[in-house]
Amino acid sequence: MEHGDPHALELVPEQLFGERYKVVKPIGKGGMGRVYLVEDLRLGGKTRALKLTRPLPEERRSFLPEAELLSELDHPHLPAIVDYFPPDEEGVACIVMEYIPGDTLAQRFERYGLKLGFAFVLDVLIDLCEVLTYLHAQSPPIVFRDLKPANVLLGRHDQAVLVDFGIARRYRPSQLNDTFRLGTPGFAAPEQLRGEQSDGRTDLYGLGALAYFLLSAGQFAIRHRGPMGKALQDDVPIDFVFLLERLLANEPDRRPQTARELLNELQAVKLELVGGADQSLNYSNNGHDREKTAIVAVASAYPGAGATFVALALSSALDRAGISHALVEYPGRDAELYSLLNGAKRMPGDAVFASADGRQPAAPAWRHGNAAYYPLDPEGAATANRNPDKEFTKWIRRLGVPLVLLDVSSRWDEPDVTDWLLRSADRITMVADCYPAKWSTRRQAACLEIHLQANRRFIVFDWIANRDQPFADRNNWLSLLPVQPEAHLPELPGPSVLEAIWRGEGMPKDAATQRIFERVFSRVIRSYSKAAQRS
Repeated sequence: MEHGDPHALELVPEQLFGERYKVVKPIGKGGMGRVYLVEDLRLGGKTRALKLTRPLPEERRSFLPEAELLSELDHPHLPAIVDYFPPDEEGVACIVMEYIPGDTLAQRFERYGLKLGFAFVLDVLIDLCEVLTYLHAQSPPIVFRDLKPANVLLGRHDQAVLVDFGIARRYRPSQLNDTFRLGTPGFAAPEQLRGEQSDGRTDLYGLGALAYFLLSAGQFAIRHRGPMGKALQDDVPIDFVFLLERLLANEPDRRPQTARELLNELQAVKLELVGGADQSLNYSNNGHDREKTAIVAVASAYPGAGATFVALALSSALDRAGISHALVEYPGRDAELYSLLNGAKRMPGDAVFASADGRQPAAPAWRHGNAAYYPLDPEGAATANRNPDKEFTKWIRRLGVPLVLLDVSSRWDEPDVTDWLLRSADRITMVADCYPAKWSTRRQAACLEIHLQANRRFIVFDWIANRDQPFADRNNWLSLLPVQPEAHLPELPGPSVLEAIWRGEGMPKDAATQRIFERVFSRVIRSYSKAAQRS
């Protein structure tokens, strides 16, 4: 990149920056800069996050010492700074840091309909308070000053990582007011808004404002009026309500005075929440308790009934309804989703495949609209051909979406798979079409048995009639189903389906077909949405 380029914040894929970093794609954009995924050519293509920013004129002189300072920090809740470039003649500076795949807290909050469980939020607050304790212990202390959901990344196992030190500063006791930029309105402390000196207690207010935002369906603390408890969701314990009132005090002297003090109080709330230290390990490792995810298994009553097509159609309807979800291909079978969705061309190179052992990360995902796709690796036969275990279930719960469609297809009648479904699924949707040549007596009996077992375990079990169309024996076909179908998906025109498959779209994307999906699945989508909220 030429340093005099008027479009200095804009980089394009394959562009080389600093004779070392090859741009892969943009991954973030804000008022203060742009962030790109890059490959470090000196280290064998290791992925990094490269941020371009344009500091204000009064900040440019301090950029280099501040970047050097950040590069010396070492904490599990901070990204490692690996390189930096001072402002050029256009005023553009660059910081290269460790790439942490995952959602921002803002993205996760939005995907869950602006409601995350208190236990999950508490863990995030503890992570952030630990890193604030570390920053404030530096000499002189580092004040972050811009705590907000967009500046928190959720890395592996949802560990919170604090990013974007754009307005962080050293605390200077002799300085009466701040000369640099304020924090984000809605999360900034009153002393920041007044232009007064900020210190560690400013960050504690920011942490409280972040907590208020996450626990009040996205409201800003600065607008709060009335009793604190009434503004927060029902699962917030009273001890935390009292603590939050102190954090959001207008006067810094009325807040907890240090991050260490606050960390102790947050850990006490967590200890009370889990009922004692002996249970804390279970609390930490059980993602389902911390962040709710409903698993809907979509299965074919017999080979060829169309579970994969129905799962894609449901995903399309969920996407149009604005419901965040993941579509996961169940291991132990031939990979289909990758080809159906033209993964060779459309799947990002760093995106994660589904795997039976559950050891793979949850991010980065292959995203399209409100959907995240996790197909099986067509080249990974060794892991694809084994059945998943409890680690796979834990991995699904870590995907960071309220709803997962699991394409099981026709393998559900294998004993190990049946057992896994009855232990892990919140809902089972069985698909049957009007061409039941393979619906043997054994298969019918197996369908009835898993239906009954699911009912005994209070797992919702419903049916979808696929390729429904008028014919003389239609009532006889439908009578084979144990209950009335939740939805009737009509036979779609063959040419349009074939064209969609060959285009790598999985199914037709025309407006008429999408309206069919919306109409047919309207009741199912409402039901799935409620299941995600209850899970």
